[in-house]
Amino acid sequence: MSKQKELEKKIIYHKQQYYTGRAEISDAEYDNLEEELKNIAPDSYVLSQVGFTFETKKIKHNYPMLSLDKRRNPDEIISWMDGEPCMVSYKMDGSSASLVYENGIFKLAKSRGDGIFGENLTSYFKYIKFPAILFCDPLKGKTVEIRGEVCISRNSFYLLADKMSSKKLERPKSIRNIVAGLLHKKNDLELCTYLDFIAYELFCDDLKIETEQEKFNILECEKFKTPWHTSIKNKTEFNTVLEEYQNSIESGDYLTDGLVLAINNLKIQRDRGITAHHPKGKMAFKFKSDVAETTIENIIVDVGRTGKITFVAQLSPVELSGATVRNVTLNNAKYIENNNINTGCQIEITRSGEVIPKYLKTIKENGVYELPQQCPSCGGNLERSVTGIDLMCKNFKCTAQLKGKIANWIDVTGIENIGPSTLDRLYDLKLVTTPIDLYSLKGEDIADIDGLGKKSADKIIENINTSKNLKFATFLTALGIDGLGKGVAALIAEKYPSFEHLQSATVEDLKSINGIGEILAGNLIDGMNKFGSELYKDLLSKGVKITGETVKKGDVFKDKTFVITGKLSKSRKEIADFIKQNGGKVTGSVSKNTTFLVCNEPSESSKSKKAKSLNISIISEDELFKI
Repeated sequence: MSKQKELEKKIIYHKQQYYTGRAEISDAEYDNLEEELKNIAPDSYVLSQVGFTFETKKIKHNYPMLSLDKRRNPDEIISWMDGEPCMVSYKMDGSSASLVYENGIFKLAKSRGDGIFGENLTSYFKYIKFPAILFCDPLKGKTVEIRGEVCISRNSFYLLADKMSSKKLERPKSIRNIVAGLLHKKNDLELCTYLDFIAYELFCDDLKIETEQEKFNILECEKFKTPWHTSIKNKTEFNTVLEEYQNSIESGDYLTDGLVLAINNLKIQRDRGITAHHPKGKMAFKFKSDVAETTIENIIVDVGRTGKITFVAQLSPVELSGATVRNVTLNNAKYIENNNINTGCQIEITRSGEVIPKYLKTIKENGVYELPQQCPSCGGNLERSVTGIDLMCKNFKCTAQLKGKIANWIDVTGIENIGPSTLDRLYDLKLVTTPIDLYSLKGEDIADIDGLGKKSADKIIENINTSKNLKFATFLTALGIDGLGKGVAALIAEKYPSFEHLQSATVEDLKSINGIGEILAGNLIDGMNKFGSELYKDLLSKGVKITGETVKKGDVFKDKTFVITGKLSKSRKEIADFIKQNGGKVTGSVSKNTTFLVCNEPSESSKSKKAKSLNISIISEDELFKI
């Protein structure tokens, strides 16, 4: 058999396994097979196949449900854009589906199938949450096709695994395969209640819209969940999105598989044409992934600021994407159980886009890992979380948790010069045992601490005083409530601009905010009641000002060029939007034309060094918003 035929046979086989929820290889390995075939036979019919053809009753798509072409090099994306503004969104990793509405009422659901015909999924969608009636004016009463991805959140996957075990069904091991598997089950269809439908496309013959952005606006008006999305115009903005995506891969609620770009102007998008495989006005960006096998030598157990027990696998060193990998995060207790992870087992790991390596699957098991019974910090007994996903230390006096909460406060509020070793000394001397203690410190109290001295002590006090002006979203993030990150805190602050407003919110009120579910809403209210309210009052008594968000608009930054870098309390996009709203320009690299480098923690990074060498002003995020 020729090499081409061998590759074609492998690709067809693994495509069938993937679309039936029985994937045997990783996305990276599959992509490498396609790349290898493309190099030796770019015109192979296998490369133009869309999805997979199933031997079941088929339903014809009114509009072909094509795949996307993909690129792995950012410069190739910029070349493809050809100067056209684009909408970019996260590429959700699940199973594609198309919902058909007649007279604005849901009629049936279909899978992608081979792009021309799909399987009937209507019976499964009886259990999946999505809008069954379209109410907004653009779609109300019309025949519409809404397309999206059936996905499962990381938390829902663990709940589903427990549910399947309780029903004496095989416990799922991989979040990546479970969606396709459920959508092919003949029984137990009610398990689909754990799935979500995330919409990204709509078709309607008499819909008068001109941009991709309008599509998302309509989908959100109809209360569909949509993937994260934004608009970009150039390479700098694409690189900013790329950096944010890399930072969010591991922390997102859902698995993602890259980015999707679409020419924003729908006429120009259509004019680019289509092939039998993909539309030319849309493109996927995926990082090149490397995969390696290694052995777990040890599992390190620690406890975080919320009491969650964390696990890190120490590995036999292995080369991956030009780096030697020695550690990989194992997420949580349920993750270890589901994937049969233990010391001595052989695992497969990947590293994509030069980001943190991650576990893919267990290749060779080595018995059952014995989960810890006591907290590694305080020795207290551990309990399962409400969801059963995590092991928790419920001792609120646990040293690791208390230090973690203080460290989080220092990090989020931007107090510089208090590193881990300094915090340890402050805590051991009982000078700082809660965040509020920071605002009682005096220079003479800490000048004699090992390694500090008067100059460093005075600088710390200055930085603490600078942090006394907090945005309400920053205050919420700094509380360290489980699951409450910067993005969600900003959304909460938009709806509830002050602590007093938020105090009246119920769980149901909070759930109406995009990105907040039952658990996070409960965590927020519980955290506010247990320590947030008291901390808020104590902060005010120490002279800390907590204010709502304000958006300035004008030309205060006219003719000024900014570069944004480092760890920030807001996303780069939020800061860039603020600068542009006020007449400024944002670029991706420092040059003689740069006016300011926005950086909360000036360091020895290449951008900081270059800014210093060119005598360019380096300002913090807070300083930017005060200009």
